[in-house]
Amino acid sequence: MKWTYLITFALALAGSYLGSYVRKKGENRAVREDLDEINRKLENIKSEFVESNAYAAEKGKGLATKEDVGEITRTVEQVKSNIAMSLELIKLELGKKATIHRLAAEREFEALTEIGRFLYELQLATMGLRPLGIQRIPLNETEEQKQEKYQRRYDEWAKGHDAFMDAVEKSKLFLPHHLYLLFFNIRRLSFNEATDFRTALALGEGKLPPGTFEQAEKNIAEMSKAIDEAIVSIRQRYGIE
Repeated sequence: MKWTYLITFALALAGSYLGSYVRKKGENRAVREDLDEINRKLENIKSEFVESNAYAAEKGKGLATKEDVGEITRTVEQVKSNIAMSLELIKLELGKKATIHRLAAEREFEALTEIGRFLYELQLATMGLRPLGIQRIPLNETEEQKQEKYQRRYDEWAKGHDAFMDAVEKSKLFLPHHLYLLFFNIRRLSFNEATDFRTALALGEGKLPPGTFEQAEKNIAEMSKAIDEAIVSIRQRYGIE
């Protein structure tokens, strides 16, 4: 605005000067040097005005650029703050999950240790119902002694069976489903042998017929295979197979 007024004033001054000059010397007697001098002054004023406006424009651009940079910086800082907050929440969630997984893994390991102990006892008790090999040699026993022996075998099996299933069921929450199914299958095969044992005694009228041991051998083989499968699965789960 200052330069606008300056140009207006200069033009008015020049007009007044020219008017006076023409009146004094006449239009046809004005010398070219005087006119050129006036033109140079007007050009100088114009040039200064243009340069001043150009400087103001560049300065305005600089201010705008600073404002843009400031806005970008604020946006970046806000994004960084949001990301940092999200990362903290993720770390917290991962920490909770890690703690839960650690506790569950510890409980699972304890459960498998206990189940393994009862599994071994169940295996021995199941094999002892109708023992193979040297234990099949007839002894000079009374019928009463035989019945007591068979009942003792069955009671040992029942005790081992119940302890094994109790350990499995109590730990079901912490056991992988596939392991739970493997343990349940072992229990089923053991139960089959116990059922065949009781059936053989009933059919033999308190005695174990010779042919019944073949079925016992088959049952024990199936159960042993199921136990091996469970052991391999556990070892693979812990990366030691």
